[in-house]
Amino acid sequence: MECLGCRIANRLEPGVQIVYEDQYVACVLDIAPFNDGHLLIMPKEHYLDVEEMDEATSTHIMRVSVTMSQLLKRAFRPDGITICQNGGVFNDLGHYHMHVIPRYEGDGFAWSEPKEGFLSGRPLNEVKEKLVRALEAPESAALPESAKAPELAALPEPATVPESAALPEPATAPESASATTSELLSAPGEPPKE
Repeated sequence: MECLGCRIANRLEPGVQIVYEDQYVACVLDIAPFNDGHLLIMPKEHYLDVEEMDEATSTHIMRVSVTMSQLLKRAFRPDGITICQNGGVFNDLGHYHMHVIPRYEGDGFAWSEPKEGFLSGRPLNEVKEKLVRALEAPESAALPESAKAPELAALPEPATVPESAALPEPATAPESASATTSELLSAPGEPPKE
């Protein structure tokens, strides 16, 4: 595999610290974390950007992000969680990955602000009108040639993730901090995973 993200998600890269995985995704510790527990959720199948994923994969990643957020809250007691992903040229792995980052007041993590403040030069109503026109335009007219994805029209109906691979329903973290990762990831009625 040429893609570093594919190698990481499929356990082909040495030294990767996998916290959770199933047949669709791997959750690994970021090698340059903002805070302890900073995770990347990576699909095992190759995708560059979020809009390339089928509905089943994107839904599964979101469900896993809920479970990983609960895990981070239980393990590190952060003040909050930031979830984000970078696409296009800002995707430094060349493979889709979602960041799940435990956050603390005063931790120095900052959203990158525009160089010239928040002024885009356009009133918000003009920006909205441009987006609404693009939404209503035929797909071929809405995107510049470099951004078109011709394979989108040929995508099959979204597949569903088999129930056997589904994550447990999100649960409220107990008041006690004594629960283990395996207890958090066990489905209701199943014994904890060892």
